[in-house]
Amino acid sequence: MSAAATSATSFAAILNPLNNERVQIFRAFPKTLTVGYEQRPISGQAGTYITRGNADPVKVPSAVLSAPSSIVALQYDDTVNVYGVTAKEKLVSLVSPIVEPVSPPMKSNTGYIAGCTNGTNAYIYFQQVDADNKVVISFSDVSDPDSNNETLPITTSILPNTWLGSFWDGERAWVLYQEGKVGEASSSRLQAYNTDAQTSSPLGKAAKDFIDHTPIGCGFVSAENIDRNVVQDFTSTALGRVYVYWVNDINGKKTLYRSHSDISSGAIQTTFSDPVQVGQQAVGVQEAAQISVVVDKNTQQNRVYIARSGSGEKDKISMYADNFYYAKKKEDGK
Repeated sequence: MSAAATSATSFAAILNPLNNERVQIFRAFPKTLTVGYEQRPISGQAGTYITRGNADPVKVPSAVLSAPSSIVALQYDDTVNVYGVTAKEKLVSLVSPIVEPVSPPMKSNTGYIAGCTNGTNAYIYFQQVDADNKVVISFSDVSDPDSNNETLPITTSILPNTWLGSFWDGERAWVLYQEGKVGEASSSRLQAYNTDAQTSSPLGKAAKDFIDHTPIGCGFVSAENIDRNVVQDFTSTALGRVYVYWVNDINGKKTLYRSHSDISSGAIQTTFSDPVQVGQQAVGVQEAAQISVVVDKNTQQNRVYIARSGSGEKDKISMYADNFYYAKKKEDGK
């Protein structure tokens, strides 16, 4: 349920469906833009992790991703299905476990896609420009070959080349995007779009809470997986809680931020908490690289996979263990 651009560090992390103590990471090789794969322990235990994949598509032809292209990993139909945008024809395609263009064809010139699943059906969202030159977000049920591409009736303006995020709350899909127009920084808040009610809910208090074209990562924790003794402010009647992560600029440093919302059954809109910096010490990240979230119910943490900023870390995927619950002092920023 996360995506990244291959022009920087592109990857999607997801629990191994056969061993929830391990995380599978699907990524684009930085130079060849073919799909690579590795596994790591969910604990983040230090070690040497080998990325496997085709590093030489000239010798052995392979699917090559567009630059940029997002990578989306979804578990449905008893397997992990990985999607990306191919360099040739800019088609949204299944790239693992086999290579197959999505049917009906989905063309994404921007390369930014997101997806979510209810375990049976899987939805991929992508940005395009319609006949009136308006930026729109469209989608298709990629688990159904007879499905048609449809456009979401979003009424707020959509920032061209916005990153996308998506999650399923147990009842319906939500799509995260950045609003606004190029050159209008005052309109660059994130929005969470309820695909059933066809309404958007804003995140943050103002545009200053986000950089333009921020990556977006999200993770939904169902109510049964939330320990009320740990997450003391959880709304007991909610379906669950969604956590959204993005990048903000704090004194010139690109820093990881987050917000959350308890999603109610049948909700038309939802209210997000005030944005807070992730961690007591600022987590510096690359401004145009993946943010991928794996929910760890056992430790009541989100395992947030990022590309850290700093010398020598141009292509290093790191994991930050972020607690579901921040004590009130942390939430107030005191």
